[in-house]
Amino acid sequence: MYVGLGAIALWVYVRLPGRRPQTIARAMAHVVLSFALVLVLPVALAVVVSVATGRSAMLFFVVGVLMPALCYLLLSWFWLLGRVVGDLGGGTPRGGHPVTNSR
Repeated sequence: MYVGLGAIALWVYVRLPGRRPQTIARAMAHVVLSFALVLVLPVALAVVVSVATGRSAMLFFVVGVLMPALCYLLLSWFWLLGRVVGDLGGGTPRGGHPVTNSR
């Protein structure tokens, strides 16, 4: 499940570049928020179990709460790593053959 969620997070990262945080600080804020969301998962499980019991409650928790939280956790890490690598690279390509305008 975690590998599949990682693939979905990577797909979202590549497919929706306009949703990426523009600064490292915002990317870090997303990572902190995603960890806080994961820390709240046991409380959410207790709430779901107290409201409903049986397989449907567990299915709702896994599909409706656990999977989106873990996908957001992975996506926030992709955003952070993309920001760090982008800032280290300077954002402009280097090397190669310089092109001159012959006109």
